[in-house]
Amino acid sequence: MEPLQPIAEKLTGHLGELIDTSYRLSMATAAEKASNAASTGLSMSIGATLGLFVLFFAGAGLAIWIGEVMNNMKAGFFITAGIFAFFFIIFMAIRKSVLLPGIRNALVKKMYE
Repeated sequence: MEPLQPIAEKLTGHLGELIDTSYRLSMATAAEKASNAASTGLSMSIGATLGLFVLFFAGAGLAIWIGEVMNNMKAGFFITAGIFAFFFIIFMAIRKSVLLPGIRNALVKKMYE
């Protein structure tokens, strides 16, 4: 039978290695999740910016088209503004019940991937 002292020293050495490996693994996992979150946030920001440009130019085109059809440019822009105001009111009405939980669930799902 071996003396207990060398066995205890081996165990403490292995325990130290296990703690170090666990620490490195948790740091790598945290870095991966942070980089995923940052890349997702950046791509969402770029997509939102491009979407705003599309929405702006589509709204301007719609306003000009409606204005030409009605032979009144002011009316075309006011009608387009009314359409956007209607969509904004709908957005504000459903944001807490539909949009925010959906976004929150998507973020949590992305963090646990």
